[in-house]
Amino acid sequence: MKRAGGVTLVELLLSITLAMLLVASVLQVYRIGKAVLRWQVEVARMEESGRHALGLLVRELRMVGFFAREAMPDLPAPVTAAPACGDVPGWALDLHTPLDMLDDFSGGAARFSSGARLACLPESRLVTGADALVIKRSSALPSLTTGREPELRPLRWARWYLVIAAAGSSDMALVDAAGHSSRSMSDGSRWWELHTHIFYLRDYSQEPGDGIPALCDERLGSTMRSVCLVEGVEGLQAEFAIDADGDGVAESLLRAPGPGQLSAATTAHVHVLIRSLNPVHRLPRAQSLQLGTTAVDLPADRYLRRVFSATVPLHNLRAQANAHVLP
Repeated sequence: MKRAGGVTLVELLLSITLAMLLVASVLQVYRIGKAVLRWQVEVARMEESGRHALGLLVRELRMVGFFAREAMPDLPAPVTAAPACGDVPGWALDLHTPLDMLDDFSGGAARFSSGARLACLPESRLVTGADALVIKRSSALPSLTTGREPELRPLRWARWYLVIAAAGSSDMALVDAAGHSSRSMSDGSRWWELHTHIFYLRDYSQEPGDGIPALCDERLGSTMRSVCLVEGVEGLQAEFAIDADGDGVAESLLRAPGPGQLSAATTAHVHVLIRSLNPVHRLPRAQSLQLGTTAVDLPADRYLRRVFSATVPLHNLRAQANAHVLP
């Protein structure tokens, strides 16, 4: 008589338990791998956003105060028809104030170090505690030159130009979106496109309440218009080395330069705080980071953060200051 084959109940339960442990281990490895991948994606995105945001600011600061190689006393007066921003008529084309800043916005009016309130900014949406920078300059090379350029073409946005005549005099011209100019191109003249930027931080990216801070740019056109450039920028701090006596050596590093001090700046130190777009940590983690001389206490949340910094020499701004004080 043959004995019945098979497994006992104990063996069956043991095999089921081992199988469940194996499945749980595989799932745990999968979850860990997925978390690591998510962390790597967020870190890579932060690196790219930080380099991009800092690169934009550095490029513009290097050019601040450059106006077609013209010295400031020879620049044209502000055009009353130029776009305004708040309570300053023609502010966008006032080339005699190429650099301005708002230090540690605390709510209310966006009033800059020059005393101007730039209400074209979305004041209720500015990130509190962050700086904002005004940068005015021309293009590095002539945008239009008589005899070497085709006729003016329709553009997406209106553009303003600093016009340098063959005799050396300067003026301004507007080319609207249809390609119509406020003045004709005379022989030997060179047209340099003018750029006015207000770099600021907004507390949302696409829609109010989405919780993603962004670096935005209020830029010159037929009016001032806002374009957001980089998501995840949570903090912006700028510090300026000031040469008050004009000997070429900076005596102080200021977080909040007063009226007139920015024209004596020799170097800018820019610090950008980047936050990951998505949470990655399992448990909230409090952080404290240093943006230059400014300490920032961050909330205990699940986001990654990193600071990007750069030092920028302000050669064009210093050259303008020297040209302005020469007899």
